[in-house]
Amino acid sequence: LERRRRSVMPFVVQHQSPGARAAQPAPGSAPHADAPTFGETCTGIAGRDGQQLVLDGQPFQFFGVNAPYLLDEEFPEATAETVLRDLAAREVNTVRVWFFPRHDPDRLDRLLTMGDRYGIRFVVTLEDNVNKGRDWFFADEDEKRYRPHLQRTVERFKDRPEILMWEVINEPNCGDRFDDDCLKTMRDWITMSSRMIKQIDACHLVTTGMIGAGNYESEWTNYRRVHKKDTIDVFSSHKRADEDPSRDLDIAADAGKPIFFGEVYYQAYDAGCSPLEGGGVVKQRAEAIKDHMRDAFEEGVDGYLLWDYAPGRVELSDGSTRSYCGVFGYESDDPLWGKLAAEPALPPQVPWSAGR
Repeated sequence: LERRRRSVMPFVVQHQSPGARAAQPAPGSAPHADAPTFGETCTGIAGRDGQQLVLDGQPFQFFGVNAPYLLDEEFPEATAETVLRDLAAREVNTVRVWFFPRHDPDRLDRLLTMGDRYGIRFVVTLEDNVNKGRDWFFADEDEKRYRPHLQRTVERFKDRPEILMWEVINEPNCGDRFDDDCLKTMRDWITMSSRMIKQIDACHLVTTGMIGAGNYESEWTNYRRVHKKDTIDVFSSHKRADEDPSRDLDIAADAGKPIFFGEVYYQAYDAGCSPLEGGGVVKQRAEAIKDHMRDAFEEGVDGYLLWDYAPGRVELSDGSTRSYCGVFGYESDDPLWGKLAAEPALPPQVPWSAGR
């Protein structure tokens, strides 16, 4: 199977403030495979047209970072706005955030408003499955905490165009199990939760949060079957920058749906947040990520999110301080930002931040 190679032309459009939604299916009705694509019916909200992401009919590819801490109780809101402002200045147009049952919905509301101000949209991840594995699905925490959280969150924010897409969970997995029963359980759960979203919100894109196609044929089959469901709009893939993504891209192309890299990671720091080789790896990484990003967009990847943005030492809400850094982090002075600024085609322009 030959993957698509395409480029998305720059936009000459006005930034859209939150707009009115067009007519949509009645609550409780699931979208049909032959229904109009979301981009045709939902003004101002991103959708898809076949393999392309679109906003009001205009195709786009997006670039950004992960900043999962932005909605944490201890992370000050004033610093969250500083982070968004700094990211916008570095041409970031999309941020992936984690919004879990313990988080404050009023704070998410304010974050979305900040994003509109700075030309940033959000991939909103509703839970994390890392270290929980198969036993979490359909168990007490899922039924009593996650599902009510999903319902009230989607109901409240279904009209917000600043949400680029809903992600049902971060990295659903079977732990060390690869048996068909576990894979089916995970697949059934993703189908269930994505259907819940679509019954409430027929406009916004939905993705899975999956790491990728995996290493075994049973995993490849599961990855394909999950993402071919009508309630899933976009393939999810998390990749090390030197990892071959061809299987994921081929499966997405065969299904005729967009794919995005929700986490792209490349270690440049040690466990104590000191740069490897005196900063030499940080410089090497900047060049490698620039080239990897260009190749990814040319191969038809629809979104590219770095793991993760590191704002450094932050004074927390209780007056203590914490250093937000990590082995994969990108600080505000990372050389990558300068390299991207020198590349006219990187990152691709998106309609919601064009002309800012």
